[in-house]
Amino acid sequence: IEAGEDASAHKYYCVGYSVSTYHLDGSMILNPKGHRGSGLKVELIATFLPHIVVDSLYTVVDRVGLEVINLTLEPIAAINVAIPQNLRLLNLALVDVGAGTSDIAITKDGTIVSYAMVSSAGDKITESLAKEFLLDFESAERLKVMLNKRDEHTFTDVIGIPHTHSTHEILEKIHYSLKELTTKIGDKIIEYNTKAPSAIFCIGGGCQIPGFTEQLADYIELQKERVVIKSSDVLENIEFQCEPLKGPEFITPIGIGVTAVKEKENDFLQVSVDNKPIRLFNSKQLSVSDALILLGYNARKLLAERGESLKLSINNIPREIKGGYG
Repeated sequence: IEAGEDASAHKYYCVGYSVSTYHLDGSMILNPKGHRGSGLKVELIATFLPHIVVDSLYTVVDRVGLEVINLTLEPIAAINVAIPQNLRLLNLALVDVGAGTSDIAITKDGTIVSYAMVSSAGDKITESLAKEFLLDFESAERLKVMLNKRDEHTFTDVIGIPHTHSTHEILEKIHYSLKELTTKIGDKIIEYNTKAPSAIFCIGGGCQIPGFTEQLADYIELQKERVVIKSSDVLENIEFQCEPLKGPEFITPIGIGVTAVKEKENDFLQVSVDNKPIRLFNSKQLSVSDALILLGYNARKLLAERGESLKLSINNIPREIKGGYG
């Protein structure tokens, strides 16, 4: 925050963090729980969101009659199930290609070293299909989803003209858009990892577009066999009590659920102060003052003022009657 700026305009919530390393008395330790020492140091990657963004999320959930029990970030949730701790010694990248954004997480030397985001993902391909074949967004989205399931596609454009094209012909039309997407993702991985990682795991619906992994591997100069799509049916320690959710698009939702269960004690409480709803992070024994501080309430207002004294004179002798306690 620059000098002279209004600090109240920069209210942020820590919505997620990952511990990189613990140091107990100067020595690195995997988990300090149960150990004793005189000094504990922790290095972590934390992500903050503006207060207004978090508040908007809670407002939407509240309007549909639900309650938030945990808040996390998609790449944190995804990597919790996609790349377990025993694999983080390797230099790996996880790329979650969603609709509007592509989230990236990078591991090295036993820990998560960075998170990144590219503001381009599956919707970019959908828009390209819509413009190329004169389709509405929903029709273009359905066509995109079927590209890795069929060899031939029949559809009708917005004018009413029917079309029949092979998957290969359609991919040629959107080659530039797909290359642009993989280039942005590759650049971001190199920026945060300084080099190509040992392997890249791709998840999310957007990574299933035919040719995505191959183009990403070519651009980042990695063997094609080392850029793979990771499906939810190969996740460790995940047991489905219903019909299994198969596919890379389910890894992030599963990760969100697993993260919520593991961190179920770190939830949020909603209270109201002067009829204004606020949310407190339930990480300790909370008090009224925690709510007032978050609201920006001046603590001096809690100090009751003594009543005014009454000054008078009796037989020309001044007297003063002290005011009562507030």
